[in-house]
Amino acid sequence: MNSRISAILMILLLGVGFLVGYSAFTTVGDLGRIQGSLGTLETSVQTTQGDVTKLRADLREEQRRLDDSVARLEASSKDLKDKVDRLLSRSEQLESKVEVLSRSVGNLSLTQERVRALETSLREREASNAKIQTILANVNRTLAATTQELTARRSQLEATAKDLEGFKEQVKSLGAKMTSLETSLNLLANDRLIVVELRKDTPATRTDARAYWENLRALAAKADPSLALLADSVIARIDPYFDWFEGQPPPSASTQQFLDWLFSYGNSGAADYDRAANRFQKDTLLVVITHIGLAVDRL
Repeated sequence: MNSRISAILMILLLGVGFLVGYSAFTTVGDLGRIQGSLGTLETSVQTTQGDVTKLRADLREEQRRLDDSVARLEASSKDLKDKVDRLLSRSEQLESKVEVLSRSVGNLSLTQERVRALETSLREREASNAKIQTILANVNRTLAATTQELTARRSQLEATAKDLEGFKEQVKSLGAKMTSLETSLNLLANDRLIVVELRKDTPATRTDARAYWENLRALAAKADPSLALLADSVIARIDPYFDWFEGQPPPSASTQQFLDWLFSYGNSGAADYDRAANRFQKDTLLVVITHIGLAVDRL
């Protein structure tokens, strides 16, 4: 639109210049041609005025459009200003956040250093754990071998313990046998003393006989209490026996007196003494034989 206005103005200026220049160099005879040219110029001016009128209308339309554009631009400018304000506010917030982030980055750097330190420590611990695992594996193998060895030794100990229990039972049984055998040996030692006494000659005096049987009674009581009763029976008949024995006739007595004395043996109680002594000897020998048999069985 501005280019068109400039062109019209240039045409007018050229027309005016032409007229002024031409008037300086033409003669009166040329006025007719000038008047024709002026008519032509007027026509051109009229045409130009129409164009100017149209141009003004276009200018007003253009102005309206420009005003609308300016209004839109102002609205857009306001919107842009609001956006700019929001952006500035956002920028301030972002600056705050950037500052926080900067501090966070600094902290992150420290954290990364710590993480690297922790990673180094972790690698060291992993290496240490690997060593520990190796040591544990060796320990487990050693423990397994030791356990097997201990199991084998335990089996041996259990077998030994069983054998020992058997030995203990044997020792216990042997101890019981030894105790029983010792008892038997003690009895046999006492029996030997009794046999030794029985093999002695019969005492010839009342005093010797009583001492003899009192000693036998003590030995017999150790061998078997029933023998002590038999010994008491013999001791009770010592006096009757020696009363009869001491009543023996002298060598100068007659045969009849000697026979009467012999026949009185059965009625005087002397025979009871001999019978009691013989029974004591038989029962005592039977006890001794029994003790010998028990001792043999206990060997």
